[in-house]
Amino acid sequence: MLYTIQNEQLKVVINDFGAEITSVVFQGKERLWQNENGGWTGHAPIMFPACGSCEVVVNGKLYEHFLHGFARKNTFSVSQQSAQSITFSLASNAQTKQLYPYDFQLRFTYSIDGNALTIKHEAFNPSNEPIFCAFGSHESYQLDGDVNGYVIDFEKEENLDTCLHTPDTGKLTGEIKSFGKQKVFALPADFLQEGRTLIFKDLYSEQVALKTLSGKLCAEINFKGFKNLLFWRPHGAKMICIESWQNLPDKVGEELIEFSQKAGIEQIAPKQTKTAERTIKYY
Repeated sequence: MLYTIQNEQLKVVINDFGAEITSVVFQGKERLWQNENGGWTGHAPIMFPACGSCEVVVNGKLYEHFLHGFARKNTFSVSQQSAQSITFSLASNAQTKQLYPYDFQLRFTYSIDGNALTIKHEAFNPSNEPIFCAFGSHESYQLDGDVNGYVIDFEKEENLDTCLHTPDTGKLTGEIKSFGKQKVFALPADFLQEGRTLIFKDLYSEQVALKTLSGKLCAEINFKGFKNLLFWRPHGAKMICIESWQNLPDKVGEELIEFSQKAGIEQIAPKQTKTAERTIKYY
């Protein structure tokens, strides 16, 4: 079922399946990918309990794996709703326990204020033992032209070394391609094809701006609490996904290690809540 929040500038539609945003209309113009070329049916999937190709091993047992976690494949309930805010909830159950052995209560809250959309991620641990998880985002941005007509303006100058991955599993190969030290990064259309993803880890920046080559501001994305930023598009699509992840994919050929020991996977103590919040401003 689809739910809508809106104000004078923004109209945001979210599906209770996956708690995924399916449309963002800003001042009458659609800003989210609508699969114009049939290249990708997604819009803005959420990621929990891990991002990318990340195996879940708990107490030596390997659990069935879904790329980007299982939350995006579940129907959420609406626990709170107003004209400009809505909260979707999902609790652990027999099906989730087959994929992820922990008890949890998950909440995603979408709220709008002027031109800003804020997404709040919350995971509560109702059990008497620690649990482990990570959040991630996969929002898309419609472009008026090809991706090579746009730049990403980082908050701070960064060493832009992308981690290369396998085309089939999405796992890291251990190889690096360097784009050098930059603050304003021209999106490379020649790289962003055939499923390749730019994976920049351990950033100092907590905000980026999507701009045209001429400097027109399209969107600002604040991702405080997420150290890794990724860029991807379906082949030839006039869009870009700007993805903030807390963990990275596993490496090819590495031994299975406990989920709790992986970089970016965070612990939630008993009866405590982990929260992360992101804001997107549209222009």
